[in-house]
Amino acid sequence: MRAREPMLGYLGLPQDDRAVVALLRQFLITRMPSVERDSFDEPDDSEITNPQDWLANLTRGIEFGFEDEASFNGEPPDLWGLGPMLLTQIYLYSSHPEAASYLGALPFGIDHGDDRETIRAKLDPLAKERRSRELDTWAFDGFMVTCGYLDGGILSFVVLLCQPPAGEGPDQAENYPSLRQLGALLGVPVDDPKTRQGLHSLGYPHRLQWIDESSSIMDLREDLGAYLEFERVDDEMVLALVQLTGDRRYGSAVWPGDLPGGLRFGCGWSEVLACAGSPPDSESEDDFTLFADWPGERFVTRIEYSTMTNGVLAVEIYLPAD
Repeated sequence: MRAREPMLGYLGLPQDDRAVVALLRQFLITRMPSVERDSFDEPDDSEITNPQDWLANLTRGIEFGFEDEASFNGEPPDLWGLGPMLLTQIYLYSSHPEAASYLGALPFGIDHGDDRETIRAKLDPLAKERRSRELDTWAFDGFMVTCGYLDGGILSFVVLLCQPPAGEGPDQAENYPSLRQLGALLGVPVDDPKTRQGLHSLGYPHRLQWIDESSSIMDLREDLGAYLEFERVDDEMVLALVQLTGDRRYGSAVWPGDLPGGLRFGCGWSEVLACAGSPPDSESEDDFTLFADWPGERFVTRIEYSTMTNGVLAVEIYLPAD
């Protein structure tokens, strides 16, 4: 597959690889990618605030996305910046309002001017699966392809994305609480026996970190892919938010426990709607991440969904604001 599509051969290579350097020069790009650091600190000691960088020549209809190797592999932020930047995304533009059309051959026989149905007919037989919302994403072994469209359904861009390694998650322990069980603990005081019993397998209370007199957290993302917040309500500290993540970025593990209604991390939007049984009550989007909320009787369920890779990133439940 990669041999037939030359651009795929660059995905995953470091920024100083001769082939990558030559590719950038081919499109008149001379700057090399770098992580973004906090400008208020000394350069060598400053915190990395963004492990990604983008190099583009929009007059040639192409853009390259790089990511720090440790970040891409799901390592924690204290390991970022020690290795190279990897080429993880290649954008090829077509009929885009802010970029010229890419003049080279588009992958998988896609043509400029193709509509959504034509592109689906070309890629569906080749891919392992397609996940769709506003964009279409096809999953292959080791990489993904995402296509975006204009309002009339005509191709606007193609993105080739390197698939992050799956890595090893925590043990599939049966004693982790389900999201339904965690939802039953929302609003329950921290000193209630129900809280102690329900969160015991997650390390409560010794993993509890007090932020101030009115808030505390249990940050279990690195080892369990879970994050819990406690807030003071009516003079009592209660469990107010639970987030379970399926995205290994920023050093997080993948939550090994059950999700409600057969939902699974990485599933597409149609599967989300089937599990939820109804469209979300509200939506917002920021930087290719969709936040969709379903209010319930006691708490709100939020799905974090990547609109670029068309997959569920995290599931969150929280107490509604008064």
